[in-house]
Amino acid sequence: MCVQIHAAATPEMRKAMANAEVGDDVYGNDPTVKNTLAAYSQSLGKAGVRSG
Repeated sequence: MCVQIHAAATPEMRKAMANAEVGDDVYGNDPTVKNTLAAYSQSLGKAGVRSG
């Protein structure tokens, strides 16, 4: 059984989406991916971890 819930975005959600910093992880400029990889590398004690 599959249940799908559809909810309309609230004004706060729309504002957050409009103001979100975005990029493309293929080109290495997605801030969310960069921050996640940096936190992961730090937790492992490594200098850097590559995605892909």
